[in-house]
Amino acid sequence: TDQEPTKEGGTWLAISKKGKAGVLLNLSEIPENNTENGSGESAKKGRGYLVTNFVSSCERAEDYLTRLHEENMKYQTYNPYTLVLLDL
Repeated sequence: TDQEPTKEGGTWLAISKKGKAGVLLNLSEIPENNTENGSGESAKKGRGYLVTNFVSSCERAEDYLTRLHEENMKYQTYNPYTLVLLDL
């Protein structure tokens, strides 16, 4: 579980009793057009909740990924990542 301020509760690996699993791999490449919040840190949203939100949701993996893709294409919400989700 992530313990950084404002990112508590996020994780990179989870499995639920509902038969869902998720793995998040952050990519270190940050696009040049990425804006910063003034402290030198990325202004993008934290990615740790992508896994926890999926495993606690009722959404199928395919639907969750489609929604995330559409959101990120429209708003460029997150820095680069690879997300693997499974409906077990």
